[in-house]
Amino acid sequence: MVAHTLRLDYATLKQRLIASSASGASDASRQPAKAAFVELLGTTGPQMSEYGIELESRSGSRMRVQWKTAAPLDWVALLRAWREVEG
Repeated sequence: MVAHTLRLDYATLKQRLIASSASGASDASRQPAKAAFVELLGTTGPQMSEYGIELESRSGSRMRVQWKTAAPLDWVALLRAWREVEG
C-alpha cells in the first residue's frame, strides 16, 4: 500500500541499489547519504469504546444493543426507527 502510494517499484529500486554498489567507491570513502525517506509512525489507531443500550416499549417488547466503535452510535435515530416499527 505504501509502495503503491509512493509509486515505488521493486525492479527500479533494485536497479538503483545495483548501480550504487557498482559505482566503484569504496565503503570507507563514501559519505553517509542524506535521508531521502522518513517513516512517520502514528498511534495504534482510534481507541475503541463499548456502548450499550436497552430499550423497552410500552407493549413490553425489548431490544438490547451493544456496540464497540471509535465513534458513538446515533442512539436517538435508533430509538426513533424502533418506535416506528413498533407502531
